Amino acid sequence: MGGNNDILGINTQQWIYDPLPINISTSDTYGLGMQPTGNQQMPSIAFDALTGWLNIAGDASNNVVKQTLTNNGYYQLDIDGHLFSSDRSSSSFWQSLDGAIGDNVVGINFDGGLGNDTLILGSQAHQQNFQVIADDSLGIQGEVHSESVFFKAKDIVNQGKVVAHNITAEFSHSYSDEATSKMSASNGGSILLNGEGTGRIEAKGDYEAIGNSGGQIEFRGKTVDLIGAKLDASGDLGGGTILIGGDYQGGHSNSNRANAESTSVDANTQLLANAKDLGNGGKVIIWSDRDTDFQGDVQANGGRKGGDGGFVEVSGKKSLNFVGNVDVDAAKGKIGSVLLDPEDIIINTENVAYYNKLKGNVTLVADNDIYLFTNTSFVPSSGTLTLSAGGTVNLFGNISAPQHNVKITAGAIVGYGSISSSNGTGKAGYVWLESQREIDLNVGSSTIFTESGGSSGNIGGNITLKAGTTINAGFLTAAGTIRGGNINISAIGDIVASTLRSFSIENTGGKIDVVSTSGGININAYVSSYGLGGKGGAITMSAYGDIISNDIHADSSQIGNGAKVELTSQTGRIDTNGYQISATNTGNAGSVILKAYQDIVVGDIAAYSVSSGNGGKVELTSQTGRIDTSGKQIATSASNGNAGKVILNAYLDIAVGDGVSAYSGGGGNGGKVEITSQQQGIKVGNIFTKSWSGDGVWNGGKVTLKAKLGSIDGTVESGDIITTSVNGNAGAVTIEAGGDIEAGSITTTSITGNAGNVTIKAISRIKVGNVDTFASNNGDAGDVSLLADDDIETLAINANVKGDGAGKGIGGTVKLVSKMGDILTD
Repeated sequence: MGGNNDILGINTQQWIYDPLPINISTSDTYGLGMQPTGNQQMPSIAFDALTGWLNIAGDASNNVVKQTLTNNGYYQLDIDGHLFSSDRSSSSFWQSLDGAIGDNVVGINFDGGLGNDTLILGSQAHQQNFQVIADDSLGIQGEVHSESVFFKAKDIVNQGKVVAHNITAEFSHSYSDEATSKMSASNGGSILLNGEGTGRIEAKGDYEAIGNSGGQIEFRGKTVDLIGAKLDASGDLGGGTILIGGDYQGGHSNSNRANAESTSVDANTQLLANAKDLGNGGKVIIWSDRDTDFQGDVQANGGRKGGDGGFVEVSGKKSLNFVGNVDVDAAKGKIGSVLLDPEDIIINTENVAYYNKLKGNVTLVADNDIYLFTNTSFVPSSGTLTLSAGGTVNLFGNISAPQHNVKITAGAIVGYGSISSSNGTGKAGYVWLESQREIDLNVGSSTIFTESGGSSGNIGGNITLKAGTTINAGFLTAAGTIRGGNINISAIGDIVASTLRSFSIENTGGKIDVVSTSGGININAYVSSYGLGGKGGAITMSAYGDIISNDIHADSSQIGNGAKVELTSQTGRIDTNGYQISATNTGNAGSVILKAYQDIVVGDIAAYSVSSGNGGKVELTSQTGRIDTSGKQIATSASNGNAGKVILNAYLDIAVGDGVSAYSGGGGNGGKVEITSQQQGIKVGNIFTKSWSGDGVWNGGKVTLKAKLGSIDGTVESGDIITTSVNGNAGAVTIEAGGDIEAGSITTTSITGNAGNVTIKAISRIKVGNVDTFASNNGDAGDVSLLADDDIETLAINANVKGDGAGKGIGGTVKLVSKMGDILTD
């Protein structure tokens, strides 16, 4: 074994060992009546009163040295059946032991020689530091009490009890104990079993480092096995630290510390780092660089009067069998955190019950993949459930985590499972999915729910999906009592989903934002953000390619405002399959803005207000294609406010089969309507931009229709056009076409204000119904101008001033000019 001139204790206290060389004659070696036989040489014994070290040197045989203290504090050694005592009154008194009494001895150094030697410690108490060094085996059978204790041997067996503020046991081969053994680090001290690199640990006994604040218990070994052991680092004012096999994620910051290759914790083992009264729970790490089998019970609870839960990590760098219990609860604070981070994580029917019990911030990290083969139902609690994989997260089962935030990050996220953070009695958490490659969930069956229930004031959880390539998702719902959650989806490639829905029972729907930077967007069912008692939420979709969806709603069902709907396709088309886009409400309606490089094909567009608000703006722009409302209507009317304007601009045809309704029922202006086809024609039903009634001066909206000037392909077909006003000016009507113009009746009359002018220009022919631009009472009638190269055919034209105020206003001029055709009129 030899000397050791640099032995460090724990808590930075340095042990200094400087044993004197042993040079004892044979006559000084034996006790009374003891003589060597043949070539036998008994072990040498020497106590150095100056240093306080007791040195024992064995021979080549397998020496067994049993050390005890007598009742009056004298040292007594049994060496291979021979007794040696430091008590001068004893028949076994040995001169070289003289002075070895109680606290005079600070250390024992046992160099047993070539044999397999054993030093066994009996009961003893020391007021100062005490250390024992043995070259082979060290056994602890009695009770050892000291301020600090340091043991070092090849093998250490603890069958007794060790009590000290700091306890260190270093071994190169093994450490084991009995179930009845105990190590107690008083006043929140520390216990270190250190066999790092080569030694194995098999612990069955009790280990405690308790106090006002919990102390530290650390087991380092090549293999660490806990079998029915109890480790307690609890404290009244805060939990301590327990490290089994390594530190946080293998203790990468400490390269000098060797981790366990394998660690096992059986079902009868308990590890405690609780704050008993007031304070935060402690830290517990169970680690190995290869395989960890965890079946035990870990607690790191916050204090009963206050304090947060602690932190627990259970992991094997290669593999983890997790079938134990971890508790980081807090009665009056924040729940703590749990981390599992092996190479792969597999959750199946055999272990799911243990995962379901986890609460607080639960983080599952896999270097490779995470497999969820069955449904999970985590205990409702605050905190974040995180699944993070360097490879793929495979969701073949559902995740139910009420109140939790759920965050999944991976190289890819695939499967057909569903995710819910919904809470029927309170606030739901958010759901965040982020993948370097694809997110591929079942569009037809997978769901993500973040619904908040219970009392007023709860907000729905947000839903975020981000992918480096494509996204396939199912039915997404983010609902709350006071506000729906936001839904944000972004991918480089295509995005496909079934339904996107955010709603609020009391107030506002959440924002919905979908972005594909290089692909298209396809929503199979509908997109909706509405407030049952408040505002709708804004809906924005932007894609490099096509945007395909069914219904899109940003409505307010009762009291409140509709929200903005904005869709932008950089190179593709927008198609709602003939379904409706709505931003309606009883307050202000939201605007609807659609921009596409190719065609825009929609159904009804509803941006009207049914009560006391304003209608919303509708603006559709197709850069190279056509606009088609599938025979449906565009409505921006307001029952008692300003109607919204309608602007349609397409390179090719524009068809609004059921017309445009942009009137004000009272208390507001009619909306302006501008429809322009750059290269082809316009076909639109009736257009209403009138202002009917209400206090004040309110005007009818202006109507402008223009189709490919200079070409007979640019025809305009419309139904009736009414821009009348009761108390204000009527809106003017302008129709220009490169081809024919065919319209129904045109009415731009006003009762108390000026009528609107009507101007129609066609390269080919004009055919219209009645044209009324008359004014009643004090206003001026509108002018009528019809200019065509071919025939002009009209019914009656009325540009007079009539009524009680007739004569105060000025009648309008009527001008009909056909360059090459006939003029037919009633």
